[in-house]
This record gives sequence, structure tokens and C-alpha cells, in this order.
Amino acid sequence: MLSRLILFWLLIGASLAQAQVVINEIQYNPYLSDETEFIELYNAGPTSLNLGGWIFRNGGDEEFTLPPYSLPAGQYVVLARNLSAFQAYYDDVDNVIGSYGFDLGNDGDQVRLFDPDDNLVDLVPYLDDRPWPDDADGDDRNRSLELIAPVLDNSQPYAWLAETEDGTPGAPNLTDDDVGEMSVSPLSITYGEVEIGEMASQTVSIANTGDDDLYITSLVTFDPAFTIEVSGLGVLEWGNPSAILEVSGILEIAETEVYDFQVHFSPDRAGEISDNLQIINFSNQDPIFNVPLDGIGGESGGTPEIEVDP
Repeated sequence: MLSRLILFWLLIGASLAQAQVVINEIQYNPYLSDETEFIELYNAGPTSLNLGGWIFRNGGDEEFTLPPYSLPAGQYVVLARNLSAFQAYYDDVDNVIGSYGFDLGNDGDQVRLFDPDDNLVDLVPYLDDRPWPDDADGDDRNRSLELIAPVLDNSQPYAWLAETEDGTPGAPNLTDDDVGEMSVSPLSITYGEVEIGEMASQTVSIANTGDDDLYITSLVTFDPAFTIEVSGLGVLEWGNPSAILEVSGILEIAETEVYDFQVHFSPDRAGEISDNLQIINFSNQDPIFNVPLDGIGGESGGTPEIEVDP
């Protein structure tokens, strides 16, 4: 009985560990030659994994079975379309295997990773235009899709940027020494009681106090009582993390600049209502920054008393 329990927990642990391998970078349309296409995997788990027998597939029928390769925790490995062409261009990258030998679609495709038992581990269904970063589509700086952080949902466009010339194969993404420093004000908003169907509003400011650009890929609320309005863009679709990308693309806030927008509370029901304004960013902050939102839907009129944490 004890041996069965041990085996059970070993299998559970292996499953959880395998789920921590993420697709971390995609070079699907290089500027110079399609032969230098690559994808990059990252081990976000606590232990090393042998990737032998794992399978990389595109959105069609083409696939590549990985040879034995030990990927340490916190490390990267590149899968190259043409190993010789990749090594000729990226001659300082040693953690690379290949050749997988097939094309990634320039107009969009799926990058899929399966374990040796053919269980889907990770999937990125990218596109070559908005809301996905279009600078990765044959850009003359040879940029790739770079995952902002492994904690983000990499199946969603807001999780990606395309900023580094030639990409960062085999190494951490977006490693500028000087990155934007994000300062958000207020840090929380309490709207008080607002009559159902009425509206109270509060300005939220994102300031860049750093020495480089600050990138915002998502502004979103998750309850229909709270909505975001951006000047010139209108009210963003609540519950859609990619809404800002769909209407304007990535927000780039230059150093010393401040970006203002409105967060509205218009209750559709009575009682206490809570939510978060979520800001996905590449800056000195955590990639997921939350501003708590609270309000009360009231049955009768009154003047809202908004309180903020500056």
C-alpha cells in the first residue's frame, strides 16, 4: 500500500513538473532567412526535466520529437528549424537542439508542446497582427515574440512583447538594464454607495519614473459594474484582457510621461461589489499589478463618497 502511495505522488509530481515547461519565445518570421526560425522553451519548475521524447508540433501535421536533453530548473533551450543556419547566425548560443525542419506560419500558426505520452503541455496560437505584437512579423530589427513573464497566460497576446533586436534565444527575455519604473495612483479605489444605473468615476494615473520606456499590454476589469474609459479610445470591453491591444496596440509610456484614464463604477445590482483593475506590464513592477476596486450598489439616490489609497 505504501509503495502505491509513493508511486501515486511521484506521478502527480511529475505531471505538475511537466506542466511548468512553457513556450517562452517564438521567432516565426526572421528578417534575413526563414532557416533561422526558432522557438524557445523555459523550465519554470523546481527540478530538471528530461525532454527526450517530447513533441513540438505546429498547427498542421508537422512535428519534431526532441532528443534526450536535460533542462535544468530556471533554464532555457532553443529548438531550431535549421540547426546549422541558426548556429551560424547565433554563434554564441550553445543550448540549442534541432533541426525540426518545418515552417512556422508567417500569417499566424500554433506552437504546441506535448509530453512523451502525447499530453498537451503548452499551446501558443499566435497571429501576425493586432492584438498580437506585429513587430515580430519580418521586422527589419529581426525581433521575435518574447514572453513578458512565465506566470502570464502565454496563449494570450497581452503576455507578449516584440522589442529586442535579434530576439534573445537561449537567454532571459527583455533584459534591458534600464526598464521603465511604473508608479500607479491611486493604489485602491472605494466608490462608496452609488445608485443602480448611476455612475461614479475616478482617474487612475500610470507614471513612468524610470530611464526607459514602460510597456502596458493590458488594462482590464472583470465585473461589468466596473469599466475603463481611455481618452480617444472609448470604453474598453470589460473582462477582455486584450481590449487595449485590439483598439490601440501596446501602450508605450516614455520616461517622465504620465498616462491617465478613467475607471467607472456603475452598479447593476444592489450590495457590495468588489473587483480588481489589472495592469499587465513590463516594468520594474510585477507583471500583474492589481488595483482593488470596491463599491456598493444602492437602491436610492445619494452622493458617492470616493476614497482612494494614494
